[in-house]
Amino acid sequence: MSEIKIQRPGSVDLRSLYLCSPKSQPAIDLTPFLIEFGLYEDIFNNALTGYVVLSDSRNLISSLPILCEEFIYVNYITPTLPEDQRIEKAFRVFSVTDRKIVRDTNTQVYTLNFCSLELMHDSFSRVYDKFENEYLSASAGQVFSEYISTNSKIALDENSNWRWTEEKSKLILSGITLNGGKFISPGWSPFKLMNWIASKSIPKLDQACNFLFFESNKGYNFIHVEHLLKLGFSNPIGPYYYYPSGIPGKEVTDLMFRVNAMEVVFANDTMKNTNLGYYANQLVEIDLYNKKVEYIAYDHIGSFLDYFHTNGNESIRPFFYDDITKREPLSYMRVYPKNEKLFQKPDSKFPPNINEKMGEVFGNRHSNLQDLTNLKLVLEIPGRTDMKIGDVILFKIPMISTRSVEDSSKGHLDPLYNGRYLVTAIRHKIRAGEHMMTIEVISDSLSTLQEDQVL
Repeated sequence: MSEIKIQRPGSVDLRSLYLCSPKSQPAIDLTPFLIEFGLYEDIFNNALTGYVVLSDSRNLISSLPILCEEFIYVNYITPTLPEDQRIEKAFRVFSVTDRKIVRDTNTQVYTLNFCSLELMHDSFSRVYDKFENEYLSASAGQVFSEYISTNSKIALDENSNWRWTEEKSKLILSGITLNGGKFISPGWSPFKLMNWIASKSIPKLDQACNFLFFESNKGYNFIHVEHLLKLGFSNPIGPYYYYPSGIPGKEVTDLMFRVNAMEVVFANDTMKNTNLGYYANQLVEIDLYNKKVEYIAYDHIGSFLDYFHTNGNESIRPFFYDDITKREPLSYMRVYPKNEKLFQKPDSKFPPNINEKMGEVFGNRHSNLQDLTNLKLVLEIPGRTDMKIGDVILFKIPMISTRSVEDSSKGHLDPLYNGRYLVTAIRHKIRAGEHMMTIEVISDSLSTLQEDQVL
């Protein structure tokens, strides 16, 4: 079990929450006006977004004024955690919504919506450049450092005057890609280019081509999901428990790992999986240079155990029957043109060009990302700043059934749904001094281990 010592579940030390105007000093401390602060991170989103709900009796909108060119600087941490587990970043305000006048016209309530500075910068940046690297992961690092990385933190003096620090946003590159090559960006935004690189990448040490580019509360990541599952498998956060009738014991440590609410957002859908090519799919490659057509069928059911899964590869139950589930590659087919001679000189360092690897990437990537949609839960838990998207939790779910005295020897946990889950999204909410999180977790397989065999 992860160790954490705090006074109560959901405790938070909100050290700084400032509104910084590019046209004025000092920064405005928002904590006296704060109703609610929210931050959202999602493994399928490139950047963080959030909001601040304020009760404003000083008419900051007009007196500052607020023109949606301002910055929000936040710094908070769960008490007793190490300093490197704090959430600290500057954001860009982009809109004001839900503005209402209350208290006999003396006060107004409104919401400032903000996003990462890199996301705002991405909206007006375009890349027209050539990239040539032995590994696509190196190209991703080059795109990030040259076109995405920007100032990410703000320093305040004793008078609350603010300035940008020299610290810039960083990219965590986890895992070298097998393929590389030369390509030219046709005026795409930096984020779109990073997503394109992720869609072409083959991992060097693993099997699943499910690379993603996203920002967690600890920074930007270019990583494949299979690697995240391996990292979290041996050291998951938890275990978390869900007991609708309450949890025995009232120690803070116990309550910190209690799931207050649980919802199954979606479970396995065979119609969706068939129509979207999860079980099987086909890529039609058209060789423009040699005037050839190649049909590349992919069978995910037959390849399932080639990849590492949420609950490991021992005693797992996929969301299909490998002997009776019907699959047809033609149910999901895509056409892709390739040119083996593109960018290829006789002395080229990087043959073949990265696009010529799509026959290896397409079916593999498509089905492995679909794996992340088979079982999704939403859990409400006490907030903690050392959890981020990409982490793995151990979640123990009780058996939901009528029980008798004779059943006491059979254990109390669900034999299939009790196990490890990947955290794919987190909604942080700080309100009235309490930090709560609503997390979305997924599993691409079910565990068939007995409860005494689970960590």
